[in-house]
Amino acid sequence: MFMDGPYAFRVESEDGRNGQIAWGKRGEETAVGTVDVPTLLRSAIEAGRHVSEACRVRNWSGRDVKNLEEAIARTTV
Repeated sequence: MFMDGPYAFRVESEDGRNGQIAWGKRGEETAVGTVDVPTLLRSAIEAGRHVSEACRVRNWSGRDVKNLEEAIARTTV
């Protein structure tokens, strides 16, 4: 939960490359556009790696950091 959340976004692949992206409150996401799915995934993985590294540098750990690192490790583009 964050502020008025929980917020979520959803991407539904259309053809393996393009997909419809939607976001909003969880369960109420509204489609807003088309995205290149592999590019979005690569960007999300890179951002996750930066967050994970920043946590390691600060000696922050916990379930959320572990879950992030596990998700990055099992995601392929």
